[in-house]
Amino acid sequence: MRKRVTYYLFTSFCFPAIMVIGQDIQDTVRLEEVSIKAFLDPAKSGFKKTKIDSITLLENINYNLSDLLKQHSPVFVKSYGQGSLATPSFRGTGASHTQILWNEINLNSPMLGQTDLSTIPVFLTDQVTLYYGASSLTESTGGFGGSILISNQPDWNNKLSVQLIQSAGSFSTYNSFAGFAIGNRKIQSRTRFIYASSKNNFSFKNIDKPGGPVERRENADYRTTGLQQELYTRINKHHVISTQIWAQWNNRNIPSPTVVSTSEGKENQDDQFLRGLIEWKWFQQKGIFKLKTGYFYEHMHYINETSFIDSRNTINTLFGKLNYEYNLTNYLSVNGGIEHYFYYVNTNNFDDDKERNQTSLLGIIKFNHNERLFADLVLREELIDNNLLPFMPAFGISYKLLKGKQIYLKANISRNYHAPTLNDLYWGYDGFAGGNPDLQPEKGFSGDIGVSYQGDIRKKIDIGLELTGYFITINDMIFWYPVSGPTVFWTPQNLKKVNSRGIEASFEIRVPVYKFELSLLSGYTFTRSVNEEVPDELDGSKGKQLIYVPEHAFNASFRISRNNFMLTWNTNYVGKRYTTVDNTRYLPAYTLNDVIIEKKFELKKLLFALQININNIWDIDYRAIVRQPMPGRNFLITLMIKVVNSRQ
Repeated sequence: MRKRVTYYLFTSFCFPAIMVIGQDIQDTVRLEEVSIKAFLDPAKSGFKKTKIDSITLLENINYNLSDLLKQHSPVFVKSYGQGSLATPSFRGTGASHTQILWNEINLNSPMLGQTDLSTIPVFLTDQVTLYYGASSLTESTGGFGGSILISNQPDWNNKLSVQLIQSAGSFSTYNSFAGFAIGNRKIQSRTRFIYASSKNNFSFKNIDKPGGPVERRENADYRTTGLQQELYTRINKHHVISTQIWAQWNNRNIPSPTVVSTSEGKENQDDQFLRGLIEWKWFQQKGIFKLKTGYFYEHMHYINETSFIDSRNTINTLFGKLNYEYNLTNYLSVNGGIEHYFYYVNTNNFDDDKERNQTSLLGIIKFNHNERLFADLVLREELIDNNLLPFMPAFGISYKLLKGKQIYLKANISRNYHAPTLNDLYWGYDGFAGGNPDLQPEKGFSGDIGVSYQGDIRKKIDIGLELTGYFITINDMIFWYPVSGPTVFWTPQNLKKVNSRGIEASFEIRVPVYKFELSLLSGYTFTRSVNEEVPDELDGSKGKQLIYVPEHAFNASFRISRNNFMLTWNTNYVGKRYTTVDNTRYLPAYTLNDVIIEKKFELKKLLFALQININNIWDIDYRAIVRQPMPGRNFLITLMIKVVNSRQ
């Protein structure tokens, strides 16, 4: 194993270089000031991409990525509760059909094919970008629904900054965050530390028991400790080298479903990971060359005393990524790249250790005609363990309808593939066979068409809106189903065809009123994700909505601010979700309302901020997952102290 890891680490560092000629260009300088106007990007291509604005990130600095996406994106998050497993459903697809990337490196587990969003603190991110449907092919493969990119960025204006955040809330919830950054225009260093814990022992009405008794949630506590270190070095105006290290430990007890009598300490999951990467950027007058490599270590220990399960999984990942983008002319640019992932998995859930080699080639051509017609062609090819996946193309086009107006008509189409996970292929132990090594990749086709507008009224009122219709067809979808024998066990097959189609609408407006600024950010999604072809034993699911995919969802964030005061009201509606494949049972719709009140105080170079969060202000009783209760009205109070010394 050691020789193999050494070999792949060496090859990752030694990717063949592309011959380029360095010319003058300055690295982008990111200012510290909060970007107030983070409007929907009309995206001068047919590929849809949006960013979550910086104010929203600051408001949610106490929370994790699942909490952020639930309220401020069209992504539906299937959450088992605060501090518990949370997975995404993008455009009605499964969790493994949404790729999660950190600084352009894929975080999805090769075993499960997904990422737990609750393990990604917002405090450790600088930017969150959503890629929809076909646009995800520019970042990775397998994202039928889309991909989510979280990234870290340097602030070259920073001299010294210190940030301390302490919060306390309901159910003995405590969060402690600390950040320290120092540097100049040549070098920047930033360290961030997190500690979060909660007993999570809220009271709830147990509707799954006769009479609906009020009970207290037990064995739902969690603890998270994390450290992130970044170092950016600008060697000269051509070259920047950056390193990022992210270490984290998550320990959580897992509560029993509400139909089971609760007993302490029966189920626990302990996760540890270490992620490190290094990147070299070579800036030129007409292009940029990027080389990135690194290593990820992940370990998970799951115990279920009741079911006599003691599961241990260790994943080692080595990767390398090379990319070069060049502007041939003012209207034509090309982008080429290659990336390689090597996974080594040791687990007591497989008969032996497993490896996976995954190599991907990428080519992108961007065309711009008179700043009115924009077109993107993406070409991808992927090799997994010497098996070549079919060619994956994507094409997007955008047309500016009126001169002088930011009104764009956009469309795209793509083909994508998703390889079976290692669990799909090899799950089984002690002679028990569950995995299926003969599985084929899932095949997907998708397309979008939409219109976007960004503008203002009398240069005072800013408006942004976008309307998109989409379809996704997935053939040979992998489905786990029970097989009868001496004992009943579950095994996967390429059984289903799924069609997902829907509408995404978003609207933003900002209005100055006297000394106040009012803003509204809102979004609505309609998602119809249906089983079209199923085997006879699953005939009851044919033509039915996939479980835990709401047809209707809506979110809105109304904000009023003046000087150092800000009040935000968030509303999140989730429609009913079916919990059985034949759609005979469902969880009812619910609407959550949260309030955030923030007041800032400035004293020379010291910034104090007091924030009060009131979540589920109307104290409604709801479930996101069947037999998994969620908390009623709860509070979180946060005090932030920040010292900043920046260049003007």
